[in-house]
Amino acid sequence: MNTSVWICTKRLALVATAALTLNACGGGSSDAPGASAVSRVGSTAPLEQAKAAAAWQTAALIEQNNLGGAVDPKIVVDAQGNGLAVWSQFDGRYMSIFASRFTAAANNWGMPVLVEQNPGEAGKPDIAIEPGTGNAIVVWHQFDGRVHDILSSRYEAAYDKWHVPQWVELSHHNVSGLATGPKVGIDSVGRAIAVWSQDGGLTTQQVWASEDAGTGWKPPVLLQSTAASGWAAQIAMEPKGNATVVWVQGPRINRCCVSDIWAIRFDRGNNAWGADALVEHNSKGYAHSPQVVAHPKSNTALVVWAQFDGPSYFGFPASGVYSNIWGNRLDTSSNVWGNPVVIDAGLQKQVEFPQIAMSSSGTAHVVWRESNTSQMSNVRTNQYNAHIDTWSIAVLLDNNSGLADTPHISVNAYGDALAIWRQFDQIAGTTAASVNRFGSGANAWGTPEQIEPGSTSPSLSYFYPRIALDNKGNGLAAWVVYDGVRSNIWANRLQ
Repeated sequence: MNTSVWICTKRLALVATAALTLNACGGGSSDAPGASAVSRVGSTAPLEQAKAAAAWQTAALIEQNNLGGAVDPKIVVDAQGNGLAVWSQFDGRYMSIFASRFTAAANNWGMPVLVEQNPGEAGKPDIAIEPGTGNAIVVWHQFDGRVHDILSSRYEAAYDKWHVPQWVELSHHNVSGLATGPKVGIDSVGRAIAVWSQDGGLTTQQVWASEDAGTGWKPPVLLQSTAASGWAAQIAMEPKGNATVVWVQGPRINRCCVSDIWAIRFDRGNNAWGADALVEHNSKGYAHSPQVVAHPKSNTALVVWAQFDGPSYFGFPASGVYSNIWGNRLDTSSNVWGNPVVIDAGLQKQVEFPQIAMSSSGTAHVVWRESNTSQMSNVRTNQYNAHIDTWSIAVLLDNNSGLADTPHISVNAYGDALAIWRQFDQIAGTTAASVNRFGSGANAWGTPEQIEPGSTSPSLSYFYPRIALDNKGNGLAAWVVYDGVRSNIWANRLQ
């Protein structure tokens, strides 16, 4: 790849990309996103009342560095509701990785700190947290002008300290080529697994993994058993250290034909990877955007993805071709996959951007975008019960007023959920971050609401809102706003 093109593309991405993801059993750190596995003890009435009374505060910047645009934010929360955010931002010379800590007791964000100071461009961070301790690990992509590597840094909550970055992947590991798309998971005692894609030549790109049990990263392991290209890897890591990794596999050139979703398990007891396996058997069209979560108590790993029902070219469907959101369950006790099922509304439309989160009680929620026309799209959701391996019926989350896209979802240990998306309201002429709440007590979604004023200005652009929910029902939301000069990261608090 032409490195000057990569740098140029990276800087142009200031107004086009951002991702804020809560990383827990689908990103690797616990049974429920941002929460430890807790049980209901005694009456939950005061807690339910507190959650019902929670309200969104005033949106504010979480970074104020005007040297350059901030992009690619990710966020996690621990069992006490403290949060960590990481992002990539131009520091005057390069794109660098920054971090900030949200303290629940003080209800504020700390000053951003620089996580790495290596020469070259750093981006695409991903973060996972130990919910009980608040310790965390972040990985990112680094280009030093010659080599594309994956690096990492650990965070110690007790000292509010980031450690010196370490190389996850480097040429001395005998793995060559462009390394991209890092994801990371962490278990309850701090053992971490990172996955990424790496070029193996002009026509191949394959999925690799490495483990750090606290003594440094081990040599990378190739997860694929065939020479086919693999990309878009995701990881769900369980508290005891088992993990499930999923990815897209198929022809790389133009990605024009049929691609599949593959997966592999890491067994902590044997300290070894199993055999990779095909998750879906639909040979009709291009499968993409896999997401994975895990629920150890019911021996469940759950994967969702989007897939065309016919030919596509350069990622775009041919005329008359539609797409669906699919789901499949892995029985982790027997390592046997079930039968894939369609979980969207089945309306012959284009669906994309699936996101999934799961509680420690075994309830999972999936959200996705459903395109109706060029002027109208919606956000829909479906619910899964791991104990009976059953999906519910897809329902609408937004107010059906315009273009709703880039949804994200977070679920706490009790099964409460928060969904967020970008909403363009055709009637009001505004673009804003909108949310909806799911109450586990009522087992129902509420009414969509905006969590910031929104804007009618054509110079203001909103990108990829993301959300995190703690066990008390408090939430952290963030999104990127491009103000015509630079991109900034804004946040709001549900409390």
